[in-house]
Amino acid sequence: MVVLPSNFILLVCAAIVGSIVGFIIYGLIVGFENTLQEPGASDLERGSAHSENDNAARLSELEKAGVGSEARMGWKEIAERLEQLEGGQGLRFGIPATFGGGFAIIERNPDYLGEGQKKYVLKLEKDEGLAGQARPYWSSDKPKDLARWVGDRLGALEG
Repeated sequence: MVVLPSNFILLVCAAIVGSIVGFIIYGLIVGFENTLQEPGASDLERGSAHSENDNAARLSELEKAGVGSEARMGWKEIAERLEQLEGGQGLRFGIPATFGGGFAIIERNPDYLGEGQKKYVLKLEKDEGLAGQARPYWSSDKPKDLARWVGDRLGALEG
């Protein structure tokens, strides 16, 4: 039989309580430091449901980058234009640097009649000349899926 000293259980309990209190104090200190260092933490991306203030900030950044509002389209208008495309035709969008920059091309898949093919293809590339030759990033039979992707990133229609 193992006999433990009478103070052993008291020491173990004190160590556990001390660890918990230390952990809580450490968490509070680190939390306050992060709050003081990152005052704009509430401005982080909150998913696809942006408030009007977020959209206004995104639009002002885009205008600073030199992309005029006449080139931007809503996703519904993009989807309507995609439905009017013939096989092999596409729309070219400039993506602002805020969202990674580069170019996005959504085109009607010329191989659509083939087995297992999707109707629309999205291609991405940093260089405008290479965007048309890029491998498809995403394909879909629904134009609104690809249109929303470009619209959420404030893609501006290129000539």
